[in-house]
Amino acid sequence: MLLIGVDGGGTHSRLAACDEKGNIVAHAECGGINYNAVGMYAAREALAAGVDSILDAAGADWYDYLAVGMSALDGEATESELLQFCGDSFESSRTYLHSDAHMTLLGATAGGAGIVLISGTGAMGAAIDEAGREYAAGGWGYLLNDEGSGFDIGSRAVRAAIRASEGGEQTLLLDMVTEWFGVEKLRDIIPVIYSEGFKPSQLASAARLADMAAENGDGVALKILDEAAESMAFVANSLLSRTGDLPIYTYGGVFEHSATYNRRFAGHISRLRPGVSIAKPKLRPEYGALISAASLMGLDTLEFEANLEKTAK
Repeated sequence: MLLIGVDGGGTHSRLAACDEKGNIVAHAECGGINYNAVGMYAAREALAAGVDSILDAAGADWYDYLAVGMSALDGEATESELLQFCGDSFESSRTYLHSDAHMTLLGATAGGAGIVLISGTGAMGAAIDEAGREYAAGGWGYLLNDEGSGFDIGSRAVRAAIRASEGGEQTLLLDMVTEWFGVEKLRDIIPVIYSEGFKPSQLASAARLADMAAENGDGVALKILDEAAESMAFVANSLLSRTGDLPIYTYGGVFEHSATYNRRFAGHISRLRPGVSIAKPKLRPEYGALISAASLMGLDTLEFEANLEKTAK
C-alpha cells in the first residue's frame, strides 16, 4: 500500500509517501496548487507533476490514496469542488482535499488539541478543541484580507517604498524594493506589477525585504512587521476565544524566516493571552495529510503516527 500526503501551498508544495505502517518511503516537491491564485488547470497540472515525481522516487506506478492539504480551502472540499479539481488527472474515489491548515494542524499536534497559525504566501489559523471540534479563522485570500501573511508584508513594503519615493517617511525599503524588482527607478515597477503573468506569490517574496530592513533598524519596516504580527495574533485570539487556552503551533515561511515577526507575535500573544505556549509543529503538514489518509483508510493510527515520527525528515 502506498499513501501520498501533500502540503499544497500558494508558492510551492511538498509531498511525502509512506506504506500502510507509516514508514516514509519518498519525498517530492511541486509548484503551488492554490487554484484561487494560479487557476484550476495550473494547480491540477502542478500536483500531477508532483505525484509523478514521488511515484518515481518511491519506485512505484500506483498509489492507494492521495490526501491533499489545499491552501485554496478552509474546510473539507465539497463533492463538486473535489470533482472539479480532480478532472481527468485524479480519481476522486481515492483523493481527499481539505484545507492546508487542517493538515498542518494534524501534523503539528499529532491529532491532539491545539491551534495552528500559518503565515506564508497567505495566512490562516485553525484549531481542534478537546472535544474534537474544528475551527478556522483568517484565510480570506489576498483580495479580501490576508493580514499577517507574506503577501501582506510584501505589499506593505512596496507601498512604503512608493510613499518614500514621493516624499513620505524615508525607509531603506525604497532602494531595496527598486533593486529587488530590477528596475532603475521605482516607478518602472508599474508594468511589472500589472503584467499578465505577475503572481501574488511574487509580492509575498518581497516580505523578506521588510525583515532585512527591520534587522537594520528601519522604523518603517519594523512597524510593518509589528502590525502584521498583531494581525496574526488577532487570528490566534479569535480561535482561543472559542477553544479556550490551547498550545499554539506556528508554521509557514514568515514564521520560519523572520525573527522580528516571531518576536513581535510572541509579544502580542503574551499581552492577549498570558501563559499560552507557542511551539513549532511536531510534524510537517504533508505528514499530517498522511495521518488523515491513514484514518480514512481505517489503519491503526497510533502505530502509523509512531512510525511517521521515526521515519519523517
